[in-house]
Amino acid sequence: MRIIMKPENVNLNVTEGLSLLQMSLNSNIPHANACGGKGKCSTCRVLVLSGDETLDPPRFTEAAIKYRKGFPETVRLACQTIPKGDMVVRRLVLDEKDINSSIYTNFKETPIEKKVAVLFADIRGYTSFVEKNLPYDIIHILNRFFYSMGEEILRYEGTIDKYMGDGIMAVFGLEEDDPKVVCQNAVRAGLGMVSAMEDFNTYLRKNFNEAFQIGVGVHFGPAIIGYIGHPSEKHLTLIGDTVNTASRIENLNKKLGTTILISENVHFYLPEEVELGRKIRAKLRGKEIEYEIFEVQNFPDLEFDEENAIRLFIQKKIDTFAAPSILRLAFHSACSFDPITGKGGFNASIFYDPSLESEPKLYKTAKMILEAYEEFKSGYPLRRSLSDFFAFFLFLAFERLGGHRMNPGKGRIDSSEIISGEIPLEDWDIGKLKQRFAEMGFEPIELVVLSGAHTVGSSGPKPFTGSPFKFTNEYFHSLLSNNREGSLLNSDFALIQDSETYKWVGIYAKNLDLFMDDFSKALMKLTMIGQNVDLEL
Repeated sequence: MRIIMKPENVNLNVTEGLSLLQMSLNSNIPHANACGGKGKCSTCRVLVLSGDETLDPPRFTEAAIKYRKGFPETVRLACQTIPKGDMVVRRLVLDEKDINSSIYTNFKETPIEKKVAVLFADIRGYTSFVEKNLPYDIIHILNRFFYSMGEEILRYEGTIDKYMGDGIMAVFGLEEDDPKVVCQNAVRAGLGMVSAMEDFNTYLRKNFNEAFQIGVGVHFGPAIIGYIGHPSEKHLTLIGDTVNTASRIENLNKKLGTTILISENVHFYLPEEVELGRKIRAKLRGKEIEYEIFEVQNFPDLEFDEENAIRLFIQKKIDTFAAPSILRLAFHSACSFDPITGKGGFNASIFYDPSLESEPKLYKTAKMILEAYEEFKSGYPLRRSLSDFFAFFLFLAFERLGGHRMNPGKGRIDSSEIISGEIPLEDWDIGKLKQRFAEMGFEPIELVVLSGAHTVGSSGPKPFTGSPFKFTNEYFHSLLSNNREGSLLNSDFALIQDSETYKWVGIYAKNLDLFMDDFSKALMKLTMIGQNVDLEL
């Protein structure tokens, strides 16, 4: 049996029955093992380059750590691995800094390799604009540009990776595995950015007598996805040849006078109906081979699929700034439920409630959703109620704010009967809050998790927290620190006056993933208040 340890390229002293860690230490390799090789940390981990087929599956101790850290199959704990054949392995933790980084790396920070679509976009005409305008105007215009472009990226389920001066990089496929969906979303986002640029230029011409052009490049391939940076300020990013290739494809737009260029990898997953312009073979900077590059001009709507058609339609209607109001409107709708009669709830009656006019922002949001519903019905066959359509709006608003992708299902029943119900007031104590939520069918844990929606949005001009357009668990941190700098209500702080709800405030403050999972479940339950039906999912 021959075992080679990298990066030292040392042939280990092999003793059958010993762990890989013990063999490594016996061979004078400074193999990290912060817990003393007891399977209580991950610092001894190795990447198995060859010979993994000779190993037994991980036992419980190792499997638990691998799951918690999100390690791939080829990463093993040396202290728990008994070699049984020839192997080549590489140590992954090499010194004290690696050990510290390893200890404080959580599940989500573990790098993975995944096939994704990478989109680069860049402004043309920015340099001359900078030369002629004041710094404050430049920052203002850049923020307006990034907002307009970012909306299109988020609309098609992309993630903004970084801003680079006058450019933006986005990735598609962090959550989606189907390459067809990933590539089509990236191309639709690119076309959406070009369309949004027209509105942006209308503003720019009117106020600055300027106009920009945009170039977009998209490539699909494997990339390493991970959190990079100082431990106090890490950010999710991508590295690898796919990123470099996408950037260089985007740069070709300058030379060719085009707007959107995609690689052959992306083109492979597009339907024939996509309208293409030029098709060229080009040698990208730093590459030895030629790439086949396609110009994209249009992506028409294809055969009707109700769920996807509604999703695309609503995504174009939702603005990030309006998303918190959609969540608030849904909560108001659910609170119309009367536990005595069983009437009211999430049944679309709120769209016909004249009292909503006293809440201008909610009234505007309700009007937008109702008009969108009528517009969609006029152009497509629709087998969903207004309540179902509202639930779709709600879930896509949650998704836009960083939440999980959810399936709203269909089968809810509408009602035009106005039931006043009872909406919790900002001065309610914990007893009244628990009682009202119980009347709507919620447990105390669900009272806490739904209250976490106050992470986003505002009360008047002042946001509830420092994260008004991104779902985080900052709300719970604000409660625990008694931070009243935002506009959180007295009813929010009531949650820390009760031992049962206080416990869950603490749990969600520590565990963002659990909060997001539980919020998704509670949000689905909220859309079923007053609905005595089985949804078709």
